[in-house]
Amino acid sequence: MSGSIRHLGVFDHRKLLILVISVVFLTPLCALERIDSLSLTSAASVALALVFVVVACVVAIINNI
Repeated sequence: MSGSIRHLGVFDHRKLLILVISVVFLTPLCALERIDSLSLTSAASVALALVFVVVACVVAIINNI
């Protein structure tokens, strides 16, 4: 989904794709009756954020060597 002014990225309609993905993932979470149900989802999002940081650091270190 990444891109720039010169290169549109993998998908031509990035904004539409981001909207669809957001709606598909956020709508079921908003429909929950109790906020306690989101604890597992929150833990998964923190874990994925940490994985992203680790991968980004590894890529940056490899590119600087």
